Amino acid sequence: MNTLLERIESALIGPEPSVSEREMLQLSQLTLTRRSLTEGMLAIASIGRGKTTLLRTPLRAMLRDGWGGLIPTVKDSMIADMSECICAESRDADLILFDDKAHSVFNPFASITDINEAAALLTGVSEALNKGNHTGSDASFWKQQLQLVFRHLFALCQVQAGKLDLLLAATLFDSRAKTPAELQDPNWRTGNPMWAAIQSARASNDSDAGKAAHYFMETFPHQSGGLQSSLVATVEGVLDQLSREPLRSLFSGESTFSMRDLFDNGKICVVGLPVLSSDSGRIANAILQFCFCREAVKAKRDHHSFLILDEGQELVTTDLMEKMAVIREFKVAVFFLTQNLSVVDQRIGQLAREGLFGLMATRIFGPQNHAATRQWAAEQCGKGQQTAKSTSRSRSNRGSQSSSSETLSSRWDYICPPNQFAQLDIGETIVLRNDEIARVHWHPTHPGRGGSGRII
Repeated sequence: MNTLLERIESALIGPEPSVSEREMLQLSQLTLTRRSLTEGMLAIASIGRGKTTLLRTPLRAMLRDGWGGLIPTVKDSMIADMSECICAESRDADLILFDDKAHSVFNPFASITDINEAAALLTGVSEALNKGNHTGSDASFWKQQLQLVFRHLFALCQVQAGKLDLLLAATLFDSRAKTPAELQDPNWRTGNPMWAAIQSARASNDSDAGKAAHYFMETFPHQSGGLQSSLVATVEGVLDQLSREPLRSLFSGESTFSMRDLFDNGKICVVGLPVLSSDSGRIANAILQFCFCREAVKAKRDHHSFLILDEGQELVTTDLMEKMAVIREFKVAVFFLTQNLSVVDQRIGQLAREGLFGLMATRIFGPQNHAATRQWAAEQCGKGQQTAKSTSRSRSNRGSQSSSSETLSSRWDYICPPNQFAQLDIGETIVLRNDEIARVHWHPTHPGRGGSGRII
């Protein structure tokens, strides 16, 4: 078509709608587009009250639209549930089940060459492994100290082996000098991997390597006993897990897929090692989630993708909270599902939770047993003028006749009172988006049936 005809068509019909405005879900009177989904979705309901049921509808909508993404898992049942959804949309050819039985391999250092990024990865893993034991200013100090250890270890790996290597990092840390006296001991220096790496670092012109040599010669051996022992326990815990099976085979060698496959090729990775099953599961989910979030914000993409965080209180990390503010700009939809406010506050604290939840444009409230969460949900929905009807009856003095009258009164009250969230049935929810409120129920297997939320 020539330019003149194109202009005439545009004037008559209007501009072509943005691909991000494609309609995906109809939830009662609410219509959610691709863009709506990338603005974040929070679902909060008590345990066993339908969170996974409601997740199936938006997940199947995205799968039907060709999206790829990452699905970390917390419980064993999630693996089968998510795999079933993927197969129901005929996307089984795109499914990557990441576990030792499927012979999957994802080497994070195939794409990470910067020692700072590598240190941030292992710091995130230690955060997941320690389940948020450090909070507030203590958390910032602890994170800084861990990053220093990992950063200097990887600097020594690069000067010694020319690459980032987890197994070498574990060997170097295990052979470090524990005290200043040991550092001067000729017997310790003889054949010691750490001493050989320090010598190589001092002989190189690499400033990072020089700082690493100084750290393990002057700083680390002189640290206070309490700090040093805590750092050693944490670092050894992470490196030991990654050096043993099944994680050693899963995260070393040649990768069978990359994060770009999830973003650009529509692949869907389901982590086959649940968080609650073992420390290996907790670490595997943390590594893949970290790499997914880091890759997500590296480049603008044509395709949409998703990150599903069911039982999100077990998966939330500092890195996720930092990326949430910008990840929507890269066409990534984050779904965060949890039980109540208390379980998230216990993990990251109230202020961090408020910040995280504030980034979720669509909020879905399901049946709720937790009183504080019911109150919070009511406050999120807001207040308005509520009309109440009252009826009064009266009799004549002789008692033979009676009359009644109705009075309408208006008062400022919750649009959705707190007790309403306790009265919802499984599969019933109240959805809040941009000050619009809808009552939506979700069908477990057939979206749209019986007036439930449907895929467009």
